[in-house]
Amino acid sequence: MNMFLSCTRICAVFGVVSLALCAQSLPARAAEPSGTWSVRSHLPAPRGESGMAAQNGKLYVLGEQPGLGQTVKLANNLMSAASLAIAAEALAMGVKAGVDPAAMLDVLNASSGANSATLTKIPKHVLNRRFDFGFANALSFKDVRLCLDEAEALGVPMVVGAAVRQMLSITQQLQGEAADCTELVKVVENWAGCQIGGP
Repeated sequence: MNMFLSCTRICAVFGVVSLALCAQSLPARAAEPSGTWSVRSHLPAPRGESGMAAQNGKLYVLGEQPGLGQTVKLANNLMSAASLAIAAEALAMGVKAGVDPAAMLDVLNASSGANSATLTKIPKHVLNRRFDFGFANALSFKDVRLCLDEAEALGVPMVVGAAVRQMLSITQQLQGEAADCTELVKVVENWAGCQIGGP
């Protein structure tokens, strides 16, 4: 049976669009009304709703329940914050031992430790001491809290996630509500007694 999937709700958050889609049996039409997203699909069985997400121009079917795009977004943001926290600690260790931070990042980025913090956040927004990635620590803290709340509701322990939440909370207390997410590095630097990058 030919079905049209019409978007009923779009929620854009930090580059991720979560879509709640309703599947309806509709006759073929020349065009959908302006502002409506649709795709022709042969579904094996009618579905009331599907959990989907759009990222970088690609659609991903995540499962049957609506809201799964939000779950994946929270997991992604937890992993992004965790990457920044652990990269800051690793680089502080390297700097204290005498390693040049830019050279250390080159090695990490050619190795299995590469992540969004080592590839972008630290080289472009920390080494130059600008701390201007453009995503607030307060928003990162909120997303990680929501992620841990969701995990707890599902019965999934997040020991590492709890440590990341604590780091973001400390960063907010020490650097203020308006702090950029990269200012977490300043907390690690202060504790370690070193500076990652700069003059």
